[in-house]
Amino acid sequence: MSKVRPLWAVIFILILLQAGTLFYFLSDFGTTVPVVDQQLSPSDEVNPDNEVEEPVTSDKVVAMFAGESITMEDLVTRLIDRYGEQTLDELINRKLIAQKAQSLGLEVDEEEIDLELEALRLGYSSEEEFYQDLESQIGISSAELRAELEYYMLLEEMATMDIAITEQQIQDFYEEHGYLFEIPTQYRVHQIAVKTEQEAQQALNEISGGSSFEAVAAERSIDLASSSAGGDMGFVAEDDFYIEESVLQALEALELDVLSEPIETSEGFVIVKVTEKKEGSKQKLENVSAKIRRQLALQQIDGVEEFLERLREQVGIEKSLP
Repeated sequence: MSKVRPLWAVIFILILLQAGTLFYFLSDFGTTVPVVDQQLSPSDEVNPDNEVEEPVTSDKVVAMFAGESITMEDLVTRLIDRYGEQTLDELINRKLIAQKAQSLGLEVDEEEIDLELEALRLGYSSEEEFYQDLESQIGISSAELRAELEYYMLLEEMATMDIAITEQQIQDFYEEHGYLFEIPTQYRVHQIAVKTEQEAQQALNEISGGSSFEAVAAERSIDLASSSAGGDMGFVAEDDFYIEESVLQALEALELDVLSEPIETSEGFVIVKVTEKKEGSKQKLENVSAKIRRQLALQQIDGVEEFLERLREQVGIEKSLP
């Protein structure tokens, strides 16, 4: 029984963030990089490693091999050729939305962003763990994720601000689609996965004989994703579609820190225990009404791209990429 960390939702949201990252890299072209300067004072608080900066020039060599070299100009030219137009358009869109939001006095409620982040963090034991995975797997910070969520919320709000949605429509949607706003009960699960029931029983016997669950999981479990962590799978939602129904039923029935009997799965047998439980809840209507309004309004337009195109035409844009 294997479980993959649920970062795909974040990846989907952040596809366009790559464009901003690319521009940040390109913006450094022709600026500065650190080099050592022995003339600086050792007490320099800005740069304790005694570094100063020198210009990055177009002929700076960024790679050398087999008598060949690649310069910064070679690299930047290739990046602009491949991604320049898309990156530039994304930067323009973000600046336009920020400018328009300021002129309209629009702001995103920080609590609404927090609710979106809470949904993305399902399956993680803490915010710290979530953001560590975010940094290591996708390469972005918590601040960048918040900024991206804020951008899309503002974009949707502006694109639909002329669409009339009543309080009754919002109430009806909330009642009819209540499952969308439910946060399921979550279990912190530890497992030992093996091929046969006999192996599962042997694992139970070893633990009963004094071996730690973590040691037996590391030695015997065939689930590579969790065995290296002593069987720790992190938090599993009660409706997690990655987890087989027989296991979910066992999790619901188990008391904390009590080992299950061997549970048969499609891949063999597992022994599980629950070390922590987070009770489920439902988001309140007042906290999600703005989100519902946008969802209902978005159904009545052709999409946010049409709004962006109109906005771009209004301001007039001149581009001069090489």
